[in-house]
Formats: sequence, structure tokens, C-alpha cells
Amino acid sequence: DIVLSIFCEGWPNCAREWITRERLWPDIYSVEKITQSGFHLVPKSSAACDFRLSYSCAETMLIRTLSPLQHKVMRAFKAVVKYHQNIWNLPVKGIISSYYLKTIAFWHFEKTSMEFWTKETLVHHLVTLLHELAEALRIQNLPMYFMPKVNLLQEVDDPAVMLNLLENISQLSLNFSAMSEAINTASIGASIFVNSDNDIANRVNILDAKEKMVAYIINSLTSNFPEDTM
Repeated sequence: DIVLSIFCEGWPNCAREWITRERLWPDIYSVEKITQSGFHLVPKSSAACDFRLSYSCAETMLIRTLSPLQHKVMRAFKAVVKYHQNIWNLPVKGIISSYYLKTIAFWHFEKTSMEFWTKETLVHHLVTLLHELAEALRIQNLPMYFMPKVNLLQEVDDPAVMLNLLENISQLSLNFSAMSEAINTASIGASIFVNSDNDIANRVNILDAKEKMVAYIINSLTSNFPEDTM
């Protein structure tokens, strides 16, 4: 989306906690660079003519600090949720958006050591992100990444839809075939087509084979996808 905004130098006091809190990502250099790059004021779509703080430039800079494996998992996470969100046909607009999924991923990256990002842990990270999304829905609380006192899910007022969505996400986190289908569909433009691996299936149980299939597809994703897909 393209919106008018007012650039502000410095870093807002309400987000200063982000500078000093303990984290494993991003590094101190990146934090300093981001906070020196300023922020924006964006008008709200309300009759009161209020403004909100926008950290879209800071988020873009954060995305550029991700490792290729983190990029791939984030892309897979969004692909899985968005693909099945359309299949479920639930009125979830305002409950799950790309921004919310990106927020969940940022929180996960922040508390995960880079040593734990390997090709062997790709599926673990994807499943963990789905679990964290389900937990946010369960407690109806998703802290904004730069201002955690702000709950992004605070104004969701449809418990039935929330419960249905929670159940679907929870089931999805256990369904490797559904993950593969979603990621593979999102990857068609990159010519990634994966069939069942008979060699793997013959040597390990079916569940393990499906998990390996998800890992293979995620790892096949390009890590230099456009930032606007984030």
C-alpha cells in the first residue's frame, strides 16, 4: 500500500524498550542503525484525523538482517497460513494479516540463537511459528514488535471465528502434507515441484518422510525474494 506519511528523526520514547531489551537477534549494530533511521507518522482511517506510528522502514531493515534460512522459513510460514486461510473460507480479515505473521516471526527470530538455524531445523522453526500463532489466538494477545504494550489482537471481537481459526492452525501444525502443498504451490514461479520420495519412505516411517519433504521444499525456496512479499 502507498500512504502519505511524515518522517520523524530519532526514535520514539514509547519504543525505547526495544533498544535495550535482551535478545539474540538482531545484533547491536543493526539495532543502532535502525533506531538512527527514524520512523513515520501515518494518518489513521478515522474521522478523528488521528495518527499512528509506523515502523515500516525499520521492519524492512530488519528483514535485510535475516539469514537465508530465516528468510525461507518466514516465507514458508506466510505461504502455509495464507494458502489454507483461503481454503478455510473464514471471515478472518483483521485477525490474520501479513503484518501479524511477520510480527510473530520477528518475535521468534529474536529469541532463537543463530546456531539453531540449520537445514535440519527448518521444519521445527515452521511448526514453532504455527504453534506461536495458535497461542496468540488462544490468549488473544499478540504484542506489537516495537511496542509490546500494544496488543494487535485486542479489538478482535468474534470469539467463534477466533476459536475456529485456532483449531485450524493447531491441526495445520501437525499436518506435514498440508504444509508441503501450500509451500509448493507458492513456489511454482520458482519451478519447484516435489514428488514423494520413495527412497526416504522406504527407510523411515511415513511421518518422518513427510517432515523431510517439508524441509526439502523450504530449503528449495529462494532466499532473495522481493521484500514486499514479507
